Amino acid sequence: MYIFKDAAKAAQCMIELRRACHKKANERADDWNVKVVGFGAHKGKLLFVEGTDLHWGDPVNTSSKLGEDIAEDEDILITVPVYEALSGPEFDGCLFAPQQFIKSKVEMTAYSVLGRGDEPHHSRAAKVLAGEYRPWKSLEPVTGKLDGEFE
Repeated sequence: MYIFKDAAKAAQCMIELRRACHKKANERADDWNVKVVGFGAHKGKLLFVEGTDLHWGDPVNTSSKLGEDIAEDEDILITVPVYEALSGPEFDGCLFAPQQFIKSKVEMTAYSVLGRGDEPHHSRAAKVLAGEYRPWKSLEPVTGKLDGEFE
């Protein structure tokens, strides 16, 4: 878990981490066995316990649920508040696809993220939404159920 004060830096970090993992895997294909399931990010208030590594709050729970329980094959999933907080030219050319998930009886919308020039991975999200990625900030509002709903 990493904590950022800036949602844009968190999203950019996830994109770069995924690229670094791909690069390392290609360089050391014979002995590289590290696999990232996915990345998740949410925005909100946290409770820190001073002098410990304990952090509580909705951002921890939601990010964990997205990155560990829902994401597959290195998906980057960000919540609507994170998406809305993104700004800067580093996201020009990035693609975002909205999805709705129900996990542990909690319904949530998250955006699957592709960095500029990144190809969709053969993950569940990429397969379902390959035709629905759109450039940053050009998405229509999310309404109703999307084809990407999973239990």
